[in-house]
Amino acid sequence: MVTIKDIANMANVSRGTVDRVLNNRGGVSPRTAERIRLIADKLNYTPSITGRGLATMKKNLKIGFVMNQRLRDNSAVSRAMERKSAEFAEYCVTVIPKNYCEGNPAELLRVLEELREEGVSGIALTPTSDPEVEEKINALIHEEIAVVTYEHDLPNTGRLAYVGCDYYCNGRTIAGAIRMVLGGRGKVGILSGSLAAQAHGQRIAGIDDRLAETSPEIQVVSRMVCEEDDVSTYSVVKKMLEQHPDLDLLVLNVVSTFGSMRAVKEWGDPLHVVSTNRVTEMENYLLDGSVDAVITHQPWVQTDMSLDVLFQYLVWGKKPHFTTFFSNDEIVIAENIRSKRQML
Repeated sequence: MVTIKDIANMANVSRGTVDRVLNNRGGVSPRTAERIRLIADKLNYTPSITGRGLATMKKNLKIGFVMNQRLRDNSAVSRAMERKSAEFAEYCVTVIPKNYCEGNPAELLRVLEELREEGVSGIALTPTSDPEVEEKINALIHEEIAVVTYEHDLPNTGRLAYVGCDYYCNGRTIAGAIRMVLGGRGKVGILSGSLAAQAHGQRIAGIDDRLAETSPEIQVVSRMVCEEDDVSTYSVVKKMLEQHPDLDLLVLNVVSTFGSMRAVKEWGDPLHVVSTNRVTEMENYLLDGSVDAVITHQPWVQTDMSLDVLFQYLVWGKKPHFTTFFSNDEIVIAENIRSKRQML
């Protein structure tokens, strides 16, 4: 990480001079100040968010963090939000968590209005695609409430940035894992939530395209869509296996995994499983060998980064250099799961 000392050394000035320039306290010649700012920008200098800034502490800023019910139940996301809340508290910045039922724009609109009334300066949210939601977000921005979208984007709004996943590339990564597990040949079934959802539809397209490019002897013989709850995933996986008893690998492109894995275990015959959702029970399936790999888009990283983007903007006045940030596609297997746990 670049420090004030690094900038001072390059500009041949004292650290105090750099501090005065970066915090707009004056007392430095315009030419020197401009040189310092150019060096700081070139080095992509970001003020540390772990120190204490008196001016910021006096603001008592509030940031809203809105997640759908599905993400709220993700323990890694919750831990990331809690860590950021504790970190920001050092600056007297309060994170206000809210949640809503995914696909319910009226509930999301209510939550956004609650945050506006609570006096937030910024909101990070995973949105529902809806004209009224977009209109509400733009109205909040007009009131100088900064908005960052994560997990799903609303590019037609004036949001500050989008932090999320390139779901198409994520699907191509899943295809690569399928190819490695099957050795380039076999029959695949895909269970997915609604393909109207941005994540599911783009991810499936990525799987299809990459398998067509690299693995002509891997056939997707069954595609089924389900409600993303344990009862539906159980019944649909059971039906898929009964219709295709020669299936070699099952892709679980769903949030709920307990029902689907119960059906797999009851089936009894050897079956490879690749999942797109890393939750605690899925880690246990990895460790007992029931699941071969989990390809995650790191939603906890999206949580961390979306809050950081808001913090940097609201506290330091630092606009992000990009309006789109993608998390990494990560392949988790039994052999690396313990080290991954330590990173969460």
